[in-house]
Amino acid sequence: VDNAFTIDLVSPLTTISSAFDQNDNKAHQDNDTDEKKKVIMLSISADRDHLAVVNAMYELKVYELTAKTIVFSANGIDGVAFDSNINDVFYYSRYGIGELELKIGFDLITSPGVPQRTTGTVLGVVGSKLFVVDGKDLKAIDVPRSAALNQLIDTGNFTKAIQIATLGGSPG
Repeated sequence: VDNAFTIDLVSPLTTISSAFDQNDNKAHQDNDTDEKKKVIMLSISADRDHLAVVNAMYELKVYELTAKTIVFSANGIDGVAFDSNINDVFYYSRYGIGELELKIGFDLITSPGVPQRTTGTVLGVVGSKLFVVDGKDLKAIDVPRSAALNQLIDTGNFTKAIQIATLGGSPG
């Protein structure tokens, strides 16, 4: 971005989770590091407190911007989009698998992702519509949220379940 007033939110180099093997050569390390710096997709939450970044190695990292910490990460991801209405709801697509996951919250144990079969890469979400690009086509998909609602009700998170339910959605 050509902007004289850029703000450094997070540094991709601080997120490299795997240490390089001592036996690897320098050229391989530099190549890997360069790929981890390249951003192929990003999304910011509605309250602008979280930033999701997918790098060229298909690694998803979700940052909490005030603390500059990683609150969620996953591998094999090619697209990500925060819900435009609820801050801690986001969708991501798995590269080459044809699977989309709805994620509510950032804790893997108390809120695992809810997988759905679909093709394409996630671009954005508004209400119950998910926008994906599939080849050269842009598609708007109605996203069923019944599995996510059941998960929230089972864990007793009724407030979040009501938020999700009031966004509308397709029966599913």
